[in-house]
Amino acid sequence: MSMIKEITFIKLLFAGITLSENAMIYNFVDRLAKAKCECSEDWRREAITAMTAFNFVSILMGLFLDVKQQGSFSFMLMLYGLLYFIIVLSYTYKLRQDKCKCARGLDASVIYYTRMINVLLLILFLTFAVIGGVFFISQIYRK
Repeated sequence: MSMIKEITFIKLLFAGITLSENAMIYNFVDRLAKAKCECSEDWRREAITAMTAFNFVSILMGLFLDVKQQGSFSFMLMLYGLLYFIIVLSYTYKLRQDKCKCARGLDASVIYYTRMINVLLLILFLTFAVIGGVFFISQIYRK
């Protein structure tokens, strides 16, 4: 088994979208840091900067290396992704709640609203999973 995997158009497309999203997030927090925006000073700003740099490397590595064979590594990346998601969401939410003027802009809105859509989709998915599970279990006990 080779650790190198085939790169397809779909993989390139998803990597491009993910890299673009990470670039927007990185540029957003970098803009706030360069502006010395006091209302944006938070440990999460620095964490997002470092984590986004890591994301660039891992996305590019993911294009070429087949890490799905490494179950524990994939699981750790999934947990890391969840942590990153929560940090970005909570940071952008805080900036909105504090009405941070230097954090306004299209980039901030896109980041915040895409995270909120992700949360709503996750809630919807979990709701359907629970309903489906209850329905499945009820069908088993009917027989």
